Amino acid sequence: MSCLLLLSSMLVVVHLRSGMNEFGLQLSGARDSFWRLSIISELLNHFPPQLPGFAGVPLKNYHFYYDFFVATIEQLTGISSIFLYLHYISVFSAILFVIGVYSLLVLLVKNKFMALYGTVFTILTGNLSYILPFLSNQYNFVVRSNIFMSDQPFDQGHNPFNLLSYALVIGGVYIFVQWEKSGRFRWVMLMGLISSILPGVKIYAAIILFVIYGIGFLINMIQKRHILWESCLPFITMIPSLLFIKGSGFAILAFTPGWWLTKMIEDHDRLFLQGMN
Repeated sequence: MSCLLLLSSMLVVVHLRSGMNEFGLQLSGARDSFWRLSIISELLNHFPPQLPGFAGVPLKNYHFYYDFFVATIEQLTGISSIFLYLHYISVFSAILFVIGVYSLLVLLVKNKFMALYGTVFTILTGNLSYILPFLSNQYNFVVRSNIFMSDQPFDQGHNPFNLLSYALVIGGVYIFVQWEKSGRFRWVMLMGLISSILPGVKIYAAIILFVIYGIGFLINMIQKRHILWESCLPFITMIPSLLFIKGSGFAILAFTPGWWLTKMIEDHDRLFLQGMN
């Protein structure tokens, strides 16, 4: 357990160094922090929230449940949202993520040592970006976590809401495996609960879980050769959250084949291969 807590603290150490001091607000690796703190502040004044900086304009087509969670805790405890977001809840999200990874690996490999070994590799390993400076002079960094359009787990602590969303995805997979083993309806109810929350925390995490459940339930029905009507529950419970956060022109999936590769090649802060633009 101490190793898991250490890994959790390492994920969010960049935020643990942030906060208010004698010089004002210090944010290490701010990224989305300013935007998120603005939404939290907005939620303390309006619900449903308005778009920060645009009075009277509702905030739509955006996942703000994590910010709502932080704002609710501030209302209940009186603790500043700055400290909640940067310290307490970021650590909470990191712990959930690390424990989720470890628990799922224990369930799958049946060996606690190998599960711990896998958890350490999941949290601390990255991509092969360190090879790029040896291939071209245009790359003047030691390592860059998202250069291949795939942020690494160790880099997700900059945006702690990502850690919570991934923890929910892992929890959803864990519960699905338990349901496959036991067939008990209570596991389906828990899957439905996670599915109802996840779209408002991180929409693309909800899409990943949607695909996992779809494939998993389909394989299960083919194997058992009958329709499992209870498997519809996790998909049905997603609908209220989607309807609540959506605005005009909202689309969950946009068919843009090649977008991932195009952005990776064209962005100056990623691979940026000029000859292939």
